[in-house]
Amino acid sequence: MNIKKLAESGLNIFAAIEIEKLPIKILDIFNAQNIKYTSDDILCIVGSGGQNFWEKLNHPLDETKHPIDKYTFEQIKKLDPNCKIIFPNQTLNIPLQRISRFLNISRPTILGIDIHKEFGLWFSFRGVFLTTKKISTNENEEFNSPCETCKTKDCISTCPANAISNSTLFKIDLCMDHQNLNNSSCENHCLARLACPYQNIHQYKPEQTLYHIKSRKLIYHK
Repeated sequence: MNIKKLAESGLNIFAAIEIEKLPIKILDIFNAQNIKYTSDDILCIVGSGGQNFWEKLNHPLDETKHPIDKYTFEQIKKLDPNCKIIFPNQTLNIPLQRISRFLNISRPTILGIDIHKEFGLWFSFRGVFLTTKKISTNENEEFNSPCETCKTKDCISTCPANAISNSTLFKIDLCMDHQNLNNSSCENHCLARLACPYQNIHQYKPEQTLYHIKSRKLIYHK
């Protein structure tokens, strides 16, 4: 399986593991949703970091047609036409953060989203699939969340919704309420996310950020 092809398509984050080596709590979630797998299956998770993925897409994009999911699906199927894609999937709830953290792709942050060692906050999970093709399973090096050593915590002071703190979980309800205000300061971007200095050279372009915000609103306001 030629993983380089995925990277060339903009899916430049990848990890794989024999499925039976996943923690039982993750497998329980799979089993509860009747996701079928065998002892020969390898679970692969792919993501995109930085701006490269966005530049590979055909613009302009219509978020109502889910072009990013469609593109990801096509790239994975080029890699293995017989694989079983379980994310993106409208009917399955895949524990992306749990899988990613277990495979040392990401770590939690006080902003409620995960952070990547190379790309910082500027990455996304794009696909998860099962394959029986020969592929080298890989273990990324462990790393600690940069939040633990950040001295300024600019994200806390910058967040106009007061949704972030050191002592409590991210308050998604306050975040969404503020974003949905008329003329909200976070209407087209997340000020707290932009304030994070870690690997900020990989920040998304404004049009990319706006697209993702529109897509998220489309989901939350169905």
